[in-house]
Amino acid sequence: MHRESAGNTLLCGAGIGHLTLRDVTPPRTHLVDRPGRAPASFAQHMATERLTGTQWATAVARRTLRATRHRLLARASQGEPLWNNAAVRQTFATSLVELAQLDSLVATLIPRIADGRDLNAAVLLKAAVGTTLDTVLARCAQLQGADGMADGGAQHIRAETAVCALGGGATELMPAQLADNAADLLGEPGA
Repeated sequence: MHRESAGNTLLCGAGIGHLTLRDVTPPRTHLVDRPGRAPASFAQHMATERLTGTQWATAVARRTLRATRHRLLARASQGEPLWNNAAVRQTFATSLVELAQLDSLVATLIPRIADGRDLNAAVLLKAAVGTTLDTVLARCAQLQGADGMADGGAQHIRAETAVCALGGGATELMPAQLADNAADLLGEPGA
């Protein structure tokens, strides 16, 4: 086995890198599930991973929105806090609505994913978080201005959370899978 660091500063401490395995034969005791069932078992675990990832992403978005609001209250333009600008508050409020929608979707789908390992519900969450998180963080970055470029600023957080749109399948691939399972998601009889 050969391992090599990916050499990036994003998600430092996460151990991101490349593994090269040659002439590796794992023993039967390392099988996932019974022979022939590994892909199905893995897919069920992906459902809970997508739920957990979405919960993490909503917490990151909420924390970034709080930090953005505090920055807007503290920074002044023409003697007034930026927060007093109606356009700033409207932009901010749009992100609050999107986060509330994502929170609601998570709450609705938790039983289907956590108890039933519903893969379609997990794909729906994956598609929703991949677009919502980046949109909310992009707005926060815009509202934070130059402060967003600092370590821990919205631009930095946005770059690190890009994994939400990639890990577990690229967000752009999710709509096709959703469309393929539309009957189930719409609750059609016999689906």
